[in-house]
Amino acid sequence: MEVPLEIPLKFPARASDKYGQGETADGAFMDLRKSLITAGIAIFLVTALAAVLCPAFADGEQRMIGNLLKIVTASDGKSAEVTLKDIKTGKEVRLLVTNELVLDKFKYGKTAVGDQIRAKYEDTDGKNKCTYFKKVAGE
Repeated sequence: MEVPLEIPLKFPARASDKYGQGETADGAFMDLRKSLITAGIAIFLVTALAAVLCPAFADGEQRMIGNLLKIVTASDGKSAEVTLKDIKTGKEVRLLVTNELVLDKFKYGKTAVGDQIRAKYEDTDGKNKCTYFKKVAGE
């Protein structure tokens, strides 16, 4: 009577096949590396998306280019209210200017009604406070 010899000659192709995922040092390292790469890609995508979508909403600052329609300087000379007509939308926007250099340009006629202006402003307490006010280049 012959007794068949059954010797398992099957060897695992990888350590994870024999021990299961993450049970060996190599498997644990591979799992950690995959997790870190996935997390890094996710963080990069979220940051890129936020950078693309949020600059306009991050600080509430708005930009415009418009023609200067009116300048009304305060009696104390420390501020002025200007009205610009936005080139793109056609809306009139009133801005509160407090920058001394810009006020001097109004005073000495360097910036006058009819000039084309590039402005940035923030809506604070119901007033559009001007943060940037400059004549468009070439004028």
